[in-house]
Amino acid sequence: MRYGILRDHASMPPAIVQRRLLKEADCDVLLEEGTPDAEAQRRLSRFLQPLGSGDEVLVHGLDVFQRPTGQLAKLLRDLLERGATLRILGEAPENALIEPSEQAVKLLCLLTEHEIRRAIHPSHAASPGVRSGGHKGLTKHQIQHARKLYKDGSSLRSIGFLFQVSPNEVWKAIGD
Repeated sequence: MRYGILRDHASMPPAIVQRRLLKEADCDVLLEEGTPDAEAQRRLSRFLQPLGSGDEVLVHGLDVFQRPTGQLAKLLRDLLERGATLRILGEAPENALIEPSEQAVKLLCLLTEHEIRRAIHPSHAASPGVRSGGHKGLTKHQIQHARKLYKDGSSLRSIGFLFQVSPNEVWKAIGD
């Protein structure tokens, strides 16, 4: 099936343009998203979760996902690993088609790890691995999310970078 996603947001072309392109591409299902708040992001994740082999996700551009590069790379990696295809329509006649392949998944894994390692704040970028200020530990929600990431194959180091804590602190929080 073909699933079209459009987002009515300032960083995207008008919804009418996106809708026209997606309808011309014969989408079977169209998901229209507005402001990328936390609930909209969860809804989009739930929408994409069951997609797999033979399914195609069509978007005007990657901005439709409204996620930082690392999160976007992980989302796309997961989609490709399940066998789904991504088609970026844009305005150009030559659409970008990203099909499931070992190389595409490998590239997205590398990009995900790279983004997770990048420091989020300028002070962190100047001195990698150094956190400013004290950390009061991970919240219950963060611990649950860290356990899921670890179970799904993320390294303690990448999880630590995500939450700005050391790999040892991650292990202390999630270890049994």
